[in-house]
Amino acid sequence: MSDTGRKKIKRSKKFEASKNVIAKTERVRALSDASLETFEQHKTAFISILRDAHKLSPKPKPLDQPTSWARLTKLAGKYHWAEVLKQETMYSADRKARLRRLAKALGKARGLIDQAMQDDVGDELSAAWYEVVNEPRERPAEKTFKKAVAALTTLELAALRASSKAQRAGAGRPKGTSALPHGYILKLADIYLDSTEMKPRAGDKPFAQFVRGFLDAIGREGHISERHLFKIIENALTTAPAP
Repeated sequence: MSDTGRKKIKRSKKFEASKNVIAKTERVRALSDASLETFEQHKTAFISILRDAHKLSPKPKPLDQPTSWARLTKLAGKYHWAEVLKQETMYSADRKARLRRLAKALGKARGLIDQAMQDDVGDELSAAWYEVVNEPRERPAEKTFKKAVAALTTLELAALRASSKAQRAGAGRPKGTSALPHGYILKLADIYLDSTEMKPRAGDKPFAQFVRGFLDAIGREGHISERHLFKIIENALTTAPAP
């Protein structure tokens, strides 16, 4: 192959890879935007929680509702984007595993056929194959049979190549729980502090209610008990870095 041909193939591969990235980004953005529309429906409840907590402050400044809501929406957007991206990644990992299982099965089938072709089982197999395809036992048909057997090797190699191209799952997951990583709790703590002038502390019920409201708004309603919620808040406020 000439250098020009190689360059064309290389450009074509880069173009396809770029198209795949763009398509994936658009899918993630669409799903994330849909989740934010649901989040918007919780605005009244959120503002009510902040307003009640704001009343507990000894010398409160006016509650800046637009800024607080904008920050909450931004945090929710980041959360939904990460969640959808994680789902896409796990879907890719699932494809990778299935392709590897397929390659393994094809390799096993090819090995069994190769072994069978060494004895009478191979003769019976080829004879039955001619009956299935309804062809006489002639040289052209025999060549077609050998091509069919060889195709298993090609499929095995194709499955292995496809699995190697499949995106790998991300390494590990953020500290915290599947309901809400610690870093997001710290961001909520910052928003809560700036909105109410009250620093969140472990066991602080108004702040726990605020975090619970966020969980409900991002679709994690009922995923965590009150006791567990207080525990992860305590751990987050003492150990985890903000996202």
